[in-house]
Amino acid sequence: MVSWFVKKALMDIAHEVNFDVSTEPQTKAEWAELMKNLGVKGIHIAERDTQKTTLKRPVGDFWNTWSVDGFISEGFYQAAEAGWGTHEKWMPESGKQHQFGNQCGIYLTETGMNTQVRSWCPTPGPQLAYMVTHD
Repeated sequence: MVSWFVKKALMDIAHEVNFDVSTEPQTKAEWAELMKNLGVKGIHIAERDTQKTTLKRPVGDFWNTWSVDGFISEGFYQAAEAGWGTHEKWMPESGKQHQFGNQCGIYLTETGMNTQVRSWCPTPGPQLAYMVTHD
């Protein structure tokens, strides 16, 4: 679904800035070329869990909407990861590059639950978040 939204947004941007896109890109390389030509340097994807319950959570309790196994493995054992573009001129002190793949991302030596980042979501606006991966 995220891919569909990104592609739609790119086509909308192209339309708004009068960039000629006679045919919609079909391959990853064509979409990447369109992003480059439009000057898009990064895409921030933030997720905010808005599930609610009618039960009152006691102070000091943590309620989780993920599977327990998934939450523990993704939050406490997996390294924090981030997309990292060729336009990035710096890297976090604990940042490492993968020794494989296309080098479009980095990982940190800290786990996601130990890595706080500034984020933004439409409903709450700016917020502090944890950089938990989704395997």
